[in-house]
Amino acid sequence: MKIINHIKAIDGTNAKIDYLKKYKDVDKDLGVILLSVYSPYVVFGISEKKYKRALAMLENPFLKESVKQQHQYKKFIDVLNYLQKHCTATDYDLKVLAMYIDGVPRKDVLQFIREVVTKKLRIGMNAKNINKAYGEEFIPEFKVQLAHKYDAQRVAGREFAITEKIDGQRCYAVKEDGRITFYARSGKIINGLTELQRQLHKHKGDVVFDGELVYNGEEKLTTNERYSKTMSILSSTANKENISFKLFDVVSIESFKKGITYNYRYKDRRVILESKIETSGMDKHLMQVLPVLYVGTDITKVNECLMEITGKGGEGVMLNILEAPYEFKRTYNLMKVKPDHDCDLRVCGYKEGDGKYTDKLGALICEYKNNMVDVGSGLSDKQRETFWKRRKQLIGKIVKVKYFEETITDGKYSLRFPRFIEIRKDKTEPSYE
Repeated sequence: MKIINHIKAIDGTNAKIDYLKKYKDVDKDLGVILLSVYSPYVVFGISEKKYKRALAMLENPFLKESVKQQHQYKKFIDVLNYLQKHCTATDYDLKVLAMYIDGVPRKDVLQFIREVVTKKLRIGMNAKNINKAYGEEFIPEFKVQLAHKYDAQRVAGREFAITEKIDGQRCYAVKEDGRITFYARSGKIINGLTELQRQLHKHKGDVVFDGELVYNGEEKLTTNERYSKTMSILSSTANKENISFKLFDVVSIESFKKGITYNYRYKDRRVILESKIETSGMDKHLMQVLPVLYVGTDITKVNECLMEITGKGGEGVMLNILEAPYEFKRTYNLMKVKPDHDCDLRVCGYKEGDGKYTDKLGALICEYKNNMVDVGSGLSDKQRETFWKRRKQLIGKIVKVKYFEETITDGKYSLRFPRFIEIRKDKTEPSYE
């Protein structure tokens, strides 16, 4: 804990890495703590609510008698190993944690325990930086398959499938050894999806489904309204009901955990995906396989499908190359097509980046209809470095920004998915058209 606190206090990522290199072999438990917190595949199942429940169990005069002798641990590392092995956070698991907490007198140590078991400990480093001290494979990095923007030249002559681009929360649903975990695109665990958990329990064996979580209420909503409703439900601490899982791919456990290419072609994975949903008896209202809109080599169908989907209020379409494997990176084997809007905005401020963008520009703060909008996407590494050095000179400049759509929240206008295109040298006034 002393080493952790010292790392927190150190300024600068490189200095933190150097300190960690120096002390990683001094305290072997330190590595276990960092792995427990930063690995997306170490799951304790303990939320803040569950932790508070464990604290409440300290009031039970029969707590010691209710926990088996072999589970009355004296070392925190042993408690972590137990919680990871079970990762169910049943009342008995919480009693095991409570038994250990009962013997900890210091409040600062209790807060440290809380941050670790709820995976909220922060030391100003990410997994990539920790791996620079411990080694590249120490903490597995959470990787996802991402799409490039549509490039007709990369599609020409190749067979592809078109599906709708869904506007929700990207999610990997993982069933391994009977345990089910939902991961967001960032690697953060999504708790409370009890309806979807029940459906996944119907599948026999291990599996990883890739898709989007979307609000499935029957009321008529715009794309933006449905997205907002989805994110509102998913950000709540309660059970997350009225959420469907729109599936578009399936991969193996091994490929997912190692972030390595899954060498099954898309057209074969598609057959596997549909078969798994069909034969397992899952509720197709909750577990929906995205329908294929077109299969072939005719690229004129791309615009036809795009017009059809956007005409119904959809976001856009995706192109899946039929012969392509599943890759855990951004790939031209998967391309996205959606209409763009653009505007010219005045720069009013700036934000420093974090992680790899420390001491570089994180985002431009731009004014849009009397509201401030962060524009952080679209900037190259070189631009982030150059712009940060002359950040004060950017104030008042006009920049071209592309975005998906305009949003209104509490009467304030904003932009969804804004991205920087260029500094407009030919303009001195903003334009929203």
